[in-house]
Amino acid sequence: MLMLLLLVSVTAQSQTEAMWRQLLRAEELITASRNDTAIYLLNNLLTSLDDEDPRHRAFALRVNLERSQALTKQRAYPTATAELLRLIDAANSMGEHHIEAEAAIGMAYILQRQDSPEECLAYLKHAERLIQDHALHNLNARLWNRTSAYHYRYGDPEVALRLANRAVIVAREQDDRHQLALGHYIISLLKRTSNPRSSEQHLTKAAEYYRNTGSMVDYLVMTLALNRLQLDRGKIEQALVSNDSAMVYASRVEDRDSTYASRVYEYRAELMRHMNEPDSAWHYLTMAHNSELQHLRRVNDERAVEIEARYLNEKNSQLIAEQERMLLEERNRLMTLLGIALVSIAGLALLGYFYTRLKRAKTALEEQYLIEQENEELTQSLTKQKILQGEVHHRVKNNLQVIIGLLELQTQELADPHARACLEAMSGRIFSMAAVHETLYQDGRGGEIDFELYTRKICQHFSQLYSLPNGCEFYIEIKDYWFNLETAIPLGTVLNELLTNSFKYGVPQDGPLRISIDMVKIDDEICLTYHDNGPGFPEGALAEREGGLGTYLLNGMSRQLRGRMESLNDEGALTRVYFKRKNQSALPKRNKKRMKRKRVANGTV
Repeated sequence: MLMLLLLVSVTAQSQTEAMWRQLLRAEELITASRNDTAIYLLNNLLTSLDDEDPRHRAFALRVNLERSQALTKQRAYPTATAELLRLIDAANSMGEHHIEAEAAIGMAYILQRQDSPEECLAYLKHAERLIQDHALHNLNARLWNRTSAYHYRYGDPEVALRLANRAVIVAREQDDRHQLALGHYIISLLKRTSNPRSSEQHLTKAAEYYRNTGSMVDYLVMTLALNRLQLDRGKIEQALVSNDSAMVYASRVEDRDSTYASRVYEYRAELMRHMNEPDSAWHYLTMAHNSELQHLRRVNDERAVEIEARYLNEKNSQLIAEQERMLLEERNRLMTLLGIALVSIAGLALLGYFYTRLKRAKTALEEQYLIEQENEELTQSLTKQKILQGEVHHRVKNNLQVIIGLLELQTQELADPHARACLEAMSGRIFSMAAVHETLYQDGRGGEIDFELYTRKICQHFSQLYSLPNGCEFYIEIKDYWFNLETAIPLGTVLNELLTNSFKYGVPQDGPLRISIDMVKIDDEICLTYHDNGPGFPEGALAEREGGLGTYLLNGMSRQLRGRMESLNDEGALTRVYFKRKNQSALPKRNKKRMKRKRVANGTV
């Protein structure tokens, strides 16, 4: 892992060194006025940089700064201006204040060339503020030279001279030959009128520094300025030497910059005139004229190429605009289709939703219809069952009444009192069962009878049957107790036996027979309490008598009711019967939902 990190570090370092070598090579080309080659090299360098790498982004600012300087030396001021403005914004956002200050100085130079003094001064002050705030002292010489040039053209010459001298001192300390030469050149311009000798010395130094740096165009400019100054001062021999040097360098840079060739020939013609060689002077004037024409043709060719390039760019821009328009139309068409598709999908979804709702509603209506139909069928069936059940109870009651009537006829024919008593007891037991069916037929509720009503009917029957001389009184406290047949018949039999015992053995001698019957619920049992005011049980409790069926029936019916019976004497005979309800066997319930679904599925609705 460590070796891998070292390898990555070495690779990154080698890449960085290669980028800086290319940048330095581009600076050398710009110094040598080989601006086209420098721009090509810088463009390739920009292409190789990674925009995601912060180090590469900072390095790209430096590359763009060198590119703007090459464009400026080519006099491509509009392109250079756009490049410098973008560079100032990018450097400011990234905190690269050194590059921002250099770009501001470059903008000041272009604005001075375009004769915009106010904007030029604004950028100079911006650069000065950056240099002071961030201690960018290595840019002082460049700033002072540019500010001095501004004051030379628009401001105070004394201020310009003072700034140029300061720039020369700082440039010499920093060994910045280009700024040193530029400072000497500005001083020479400022002293051209007041001190021509000093001006010539400064021009000579500036030319020497430019020659040493390899900047041939700058050296040519300085040599021509020196040549003009020597001509003005009448130093013909020295002017001839400087003109020879200028002619050599003009031929070297003519393929890159033909601006100065005609001026070299003009100065040469003037020298020949001073030397009384009119033919040579005419020859060099002709050469100057031809060179000027060649320069104008070259400029025109460049302008033609520029116009053609602009035309092609405009044509390409039109094609791009047309393509963008077509793409926009295509995108709008796709968006429209997408909108239609989304609306269609939404419509289908709504249709599906409403179809599902309608289907569910239809199913619910069908199920409701089935439920209503089955309810109607069940109601009809229940009505029929009630009718049939009532008919059954009515017939059972009638049949039992027939049996009771037969027993009463048979009783009238018997002379034996014991036999008559047995038949009467049997008749009473059958009446208790018949009363159950009669009550159920007349006043029943869902197969159940009101036991209070039943009890009063039985008591009334016994009261009419025995006709006691002192009468009988009944006290009944049975509130809202309803029993089905399984409970009512055994319970009615028990009540019949107790009433029979009271009317046979519990009638008091000196008053009416009083019988109280009440029923209460105790926990999960029901207690039927029966009490009369007779003499009570002979043995203190209810006991079986020989040949007696009543006690046997009482015990049997109590067991049938899943209960028990207890008896005692308490101012008469007291009997309590504890029992539980006997529920009817539950009929099997039909699964209506399953039946309905089956019928819906079978389409039988």
